[in-house]
Amino acid sequence: TTEPPSNRLLEFVAGVHPALWLTIFGATVFTVVFGTLGVQHHRNFGTWAFDMGIYDQSFWLVSRGKSWVTVRGLDFWGHHINLIAIAFAPFYWLGAGPSFLYVVQAGALGAGAIPTYLLARDRMRNPWVGLVFAVVYLMYAPIQWIAWANFHPEALVVTPLLFAWWFGMQRRWRPFFISLVIALSTREDTALAVFMMGLVLWLMLRRDDDADGRDRRMALVASALGVVWYAVSTRLVIPAFNQGNQPFYIGYFYGNYGSDTFEIAETIITRPDRVVSDATQPDRLRFYRDLLLPWGGLPLAGLLQLAMALPQMLASVIGLSPYARTIRYQYTAVMIAPIVIASIEASAWM
Repeated sequence: TTEPPSNRLLEFVAGVHPALWLTIFGATVFTVVFGTLGVQHHRNFGTWAFDMGIYDQSFWLVSRGKSWVTVRGLDFWGHHINLIAIAFAPFYWLGAGPSFLYVVQAGALGAGAIPTYLLARDRMRNPWVGLVFAVVYLMYAPIQWIAWANFHPEALVVTPLLFAWWFGMQRRWRPFFISLVIALSTREDTALAVFMMGLVLWLMLRRDDDADGRDRRMALVASALGVVWYAVSTRLVIPAFNQGNQPFYIGYFYGNYGSDTFEIAETIITRPDRVVSDATQPDRLRFYRDLLLPWGGLPLAGLLQLAMALPQMLASVIGLSPYARTIRYQYTAVMIAPIVIASIEASAWM
């Protein structure tokens, strides 16, 4: 006789380790707490046009086939490439708004505890150690700040990047690339982290006797995907919707290093003294402390994996915006997954 579906479900539930159930419970509590705080923050007039107004109006416009954002005075696709907005369209047809965005953001950030658990469990071969890392993730101050400091699509990048790394370590390439595409859909500069993830994974696979040539090629394909996505976004799509101009933030945030991407890169390469001087200012040192100290400094013992955060971290410490080098805003979002991964890899190595 065929076993009833209810019995199979009970067997599946019974087979799940208690540490995973506690991780899921923790992620749920995080979602409820910070989703509620975010909604209250908005209802108590704690949000502002930049950036909640920009994305609320933008998502509504995209759901109606439009894209000119009056809050920003710029076409949505000329501001950033947030393809994730398309996934929100059905909810905006049904009347979604800022409260919905806050809850989704909290849920997406809280869900990052699950791949954190899986990564630590597999690397340390202990589900309870996985739970410890999941709890540390949920208590990590940058995660909690991002959860209620207005809504930003790039806040949704943490969980898919963590899942991508987990799938990559398991050589499960189809879900690996699906996770990367979801991460890339949050904002165009995520491509820099994807480029670095592919390189780091390739270097790790070169030292792994169980990895074959196909595995290493898949890692390089991931790097190529990051390069192509960034080039197409910043050199073709954004200029097409921004009167032929480069992304606004190139000059707005990095005008001190050059007028375009190539000049900025040239200055970084030819004037490392400027980079070092900017990167070692007191506020930057506090920024590194606030990012790394909650993990006990462990990411510093996982420098190879931490390198995945390097492009965004460099952008934060050399730019003109002081908001980019504090843990209170969304600028840390792309750095968080590499920091978590580096902490886990360092712990496994130690």
